[in-house]
Amino acid sequence: MSLLKELQRRNVIRMALLYVVASWLLLQVTDVLSSLLPVPEWTGPLVFILLAIGFPLVLIFSWLYELTPEGVKREKEVDRSQSITPQTGRKMNVLIVVLLVLAIAGLALDRLLPEQAPVAGAPATGDIAQPGTMVMDPAELVAEKFAPPPDRSIAVLPFVNMSGDEENEYFSDGLTEELLNVLAQIQDLQVAGRTSSFAFKGKEEDLRVIGEKLSVAHILEGSVRKAGNRVRVTAQLIKSNDGYHMWSQTYDRELTDVFAIQEDIAEQVVEALKVTLLGEDAARLERRPTKSIEAHDAYLLGRHMLNRYSYESLGQAVAYLKEAVSLDPGYAEAWVTLADVYTRSSQTGAMPTDEALALANDALKRAIAADPGSAEAYAVLGQLRLAQQRNDEAAEALAKARGLQPNSPEVYWTSAQLMIRRNDLEAALEYNTKGLALDPLQARGIWQRAAMLVALHRTDEALAQYARLRELDPDGPAGYYGVAGMYYDELGRIDQAVEWYARSIAVDPSDYELPAKIAICFLHLGDPDAALPWVKTANELGPGQSVPHMAKMIWLYRTGQADEALAMAREFIAKGMDERHEDYLMALHLVRDNALETGEYAEALAAYRAAVPQFFSFPIADANYRNYIGVDLVPLLMRSGQSEQAVRLGDAILADLRRRDPAMLRAYSRWLEVLLLTHLGRLDEAVESLRLYVEEGERAWWWVMEVDPALAPLRERPEYPPLIEAIRQDIAAQRERVAGMSLEPSSGRGSGP
Repeated sequence: MSLLKELQRRNVIRMALLYVVASWLLLQVTDVLSSLLPVPEWTGPLVFILLAIGFPLVLIFSWLYELTPEGVKREKEVDRSQSITPQTGRKMNVLIVVLLVLAIAGLALDRLLPEQAPVAGAPATGDIAQPGTMVMDPAELVAEKFAPPPDRSIAVLPFVNMSGDEENEYFSDGLTEELLNVLAQIQDLQVAGRTSSFAFKGKEEDLRVIGEKLSVAHILEGSVRKAGNRVRVTAQLIKSNDGYHMWSQTYDRELTDVFAIQEDIAEQVVEALKVTLLGEDAARLERRPTKSIEAHDAYLLGRHMLNRYSYESLGQAVAYLKEAVSLDPGYAEAWVTLADVYTRSSQTGAMPTDEALALANDALKRAIAADPGSAEAYAVLGQLRLAQQRNDEAAEALAKARGLQPNSPEVYWTSAQLMIRRNDLEAALEYNTKGLALDPLQARGIWQRAAMLVALHRTDEALAQYARLRELDPDGPAGYYGVAGMYYDELGRIDQAVEWYARSIAVDPSDYELPAKIAICFLHLGDPDAALPWVKTANELGPGQSVPHMAKMIWLYRTGQADEALAMAREFIAKGMDERHEDYLMALHLVRDNALETGEYAEALAAYRAAVPQFFSFPIADANYRNYIGVDLVPLLMRSGQSEQAVRLGDAILADLRRRDPAMLRAYSRWLEVLLLTHLGRLDEAVESLRLYVEEGERAWWWVMEVDPALAPLRERPEYPPLIEAIRQDIAAQRERVAGMSLEPSSGRGSGP
């Protein structure tokens, strides 16, 4: 008998095939389990080696032994007339087929199922992950998105201040930042963002680790020694994967040559990385922003203060930057940065919005006149137009900025903000992802992603992002008041909001809006006595500011001093005070309530016409902007004989609320729906929306339902009492929990606000 036939008779070939298929399946299972369980990296290779060793042993065993009804026996001891190898072979054939089917099914699933996105909720294509998926660490995002990193990629680490004087820290940081900005404008070069690069300032981190975290192939680092009018700059370009020094140079120059130093360093980087310079790139490298050393020094100090980003430092930044542009009125970068400071001051409440935005607009005009090709100017212009609700102009400015400087994470995040306003979450997530890929440790990008997750009700993931913010900047308030806002706006946990606002105050005690927010929380909880010291503290810290003003106005209203509250509302409107949070709405609301009770509508209609003129025309314009004010306007129009316009406005706002992605429908939008349906007389729908509102947990402003004269028809419905009682019980429980907290403002004690 030939060897091949004997191998077939003894089922050796079948055993070989069976072993191979079974081993392949076992390796797939090992691979899956290794990704889920905390096993060593060598587990997979070890299993493979053991299977490979076992293969010849199994073949030898199948040659020497045979399976019989009495068990396993040596093949030579089995009578061939009694052998059952044919039956065993058929069973092995069935088993092989089954294993092959499983293997083919596994391969098919692997090809057909989509791969996991680089960031939960934000793949490059914009698809939205399902609730419950984990949000990837931004640094991990970069590692996956650019793995391995592109050859033409670089991070500029903060140059070390070797001057022996901490007062010169601004100069070394500013030099680093300017160099980073110059490189970021080169189209063919990927540059890590400022915040991510500066996250490694003062840390003895392995360059390979930095390269992996920032997904860059090269690191530029150095030192600066400034003494009098001279400066020594040392720079070196290093490959991040192996520490190889590609280039180094020391410059000993007068301060007047600082831009020449930056240009030479940038040119050496370009040459070493074999980057192709376009015409615009070369012109950018050669450009000198200013000829005034004094103006440049003031500019660097202004940027230094801007990056601290506190109420006090923003004011100092304005002073330094004004000095810079007074010394050199054609200093485009200084004008742009001044506009940026004004825009951010309006966002934080450090300056009244209208004043800040007007000043920012003027500064940007000067910047663009001085440098029409400034990407930074168009980026800040996009932010400004967005703040002014001029969305189409914002989109145009941001598109120009992205074309001029594709390495700017700030431009991508502002673009994401625009897409959020346009209810295009897919595009917003994609822009946010691009920004985080360039600057994974930047608070703004992480904050923005957290806010998106809150809007999607993926609160566990949002909390993880806010925790990341606190880890990156434990002395900054953003990671604290972001959580407070989530509990306040989305979850109806006013007690938790109080706790987190208090934590925010601990790290930013100069922010007068934070004690005002705590006061308003106590008023929502029905505890005006606890609110009073916080009202006083807010108004002491920010006299004449809108949010402290609102806190005092609501306190008066909730303590039965309606006339005094109405007087404050009229003062708010007459002075044109800054609109932040719900302050303008509340002032208009009190004036409107007075009109509904007295039947005298002229004052209220004039106030609303000044605030939202677009709601008095037809067709309704911008129904998705300030519709929270439009909802309150509907009953006023109804009562004043303009019922047709009231219905048009109500229908337009309701359509906008229901047009949005249901996953993004905020609890506050449900509240607006309850009010609007009541105002339109659609009480059955209003009751159903109220039931959903109670279930979804929104609690801020719940007490308005008890006192709003326009909601009397809703209060008369038999379904209303048990629904409002459920809210009262929840509020009582939250009030009791807050009473157990040790909370007390640093000032604000007294008998009245």
